[in-house]
Amino acid sequence: MKKTITIPEDLYDITIDQYRRVQAIPEGDELRQVVETIAILCHVTKDEVMAMEKKDIQHIGGVLGGIIDKYDEDYPLERTIELDTRYAFHPNLSRITLAEFADIETLCKDSLDTHLPQVMGILYRPIVEEHGDFYRIEDYDGEDRSEYFKEMKMAHALGAAAFFLRTGTELAGALDSFSKAVKDPSYPRNTDGSPRLSISQGRTLLNYRRLKGRTSRRPSRGLHTNKTGHSSRNNK
Repeated sequence: MKKTITIPEDLYDITIDQYRRVQAIPEGDELRQVVETIAILCHVTKDEVMAMEKKDIQHIGGVLGGIIDKYDEDYPLERTIELDTRYAFHPNLSRITLAEFADIETLCKDSLDTHLPQVMGILYRPIVEEHGDFYRIEDYDGEDRSEYFKEMKMAHALGAAAFFLRTGTELAGALDSFSKAVKDPSYPRNTDGSPRLSISQGRTLLNYRRLKGRTSRRPSRGLHTNKTGHSSRNNK
């Protein structure tokens, strides 16, 4: 009896857990790699795959291989996702706590791929308050939510990871620029000569750059607001 299977269309149809299981398949035996990949991503048994016609296995294997190869493509940040509950991405990475940053840094030093569910469980947290397009998430308590985030879509995880890494680099650069800027005699200062910090360092630095005639690309909403909106793509 023929069995109908559903073939993923892209990384929005593949979970972090599935992707990691595929990556863990030993190299060397091409047939085994194809069979196990189909079994994992199409939710069938290896025996069911072996019962398929050779041409079907080759076709499905080719399709799945093309999807896996899209790991390095750019994916947009998904602000909210549904797992065991409703989660939202950290609304303001410029205000990330030392505990959050330290835990992410420790996990990434080992391997981001290995600890992707744990990292996502830090960047995304349960929504405790939501009004239209705005939300507030739980404070970070160090809880390991990796079991839930194994079911997160791989495309969503890649989008979040890329956004965090880009923002982390920008924040580090901004801090370095601020450190250099305050040494400049033309930097805005208080009457006692100290750097003017009556508003946030980020805004002060922005004003300084404007005084120096520099242009600045407008940051994303997530860097400035304590609340943020939903993304336009629906979860699958």
